[in-house]
Amino acid sequence: VSVRGDASNRFGQDKSTRFQPVWAVGLRWNVGAEHWLEGQKILSDMSLRFTYGYQGNVAENVSPELTASFEALDQGGYGLNVSKLPAPKLKWEKVNSINLGVDVSLFNHKVRGSFEWYTKKTTDMITNQVIAYEHGVLSMPINGGSMKNSGWDASLSFVPYRNENWVVSLGFNFSKINNEVN
Repeated sequence: VSVRGDASNRFGQDKSTRFQPVWAVGLRWNVGAEHWLEGQKILSDMSLRFTYGYQGNVAENVSPELTASFEALDQGGYGLNVSKLPAPKLKWEKVNSINLGVDVSLFNHKVRGSFEWYTKKTTDMITNQVIAYEHGVLSMPINGGSMKNSGWDASLSFVPYRNENWVVSLGFNFSKINNEVN
């Protein structure tokens, strides 16, 4: 189990949104160490893994303050050039992630494989909302999106030859990733 807290002052005056707890929990079962697998020659080792975590992301390019500069105008005088509007109502992006995995080793560790499935869901994702240009910019950041990433990763390797000086090993990796932004 892992727990920590992060804080950021990028969220303006609302002190209730500055602190974000971050935590994760993980379990691993070393199946290969169980007594009921002793004496057999096929399964050298095996483990099952599970993790769940919750964290927050903060946008580095936003501020609760107005970002503007004064510029000299060609016809004389000065004008205010707004580069970013204040975003005092922004809060942390929230991320939930789950990982499930299995690791297997067979025939005195000559064949090894692993498979991992994962999903990550982000809510309150910071996106840009189009606004009227009278405000001085075309868009401003808001907490208005969500995203889901999921996929799997598999690997397989085997050792056809091994002696005191040489090891010949072949390995293969396969994966698939799905991303969906709302």
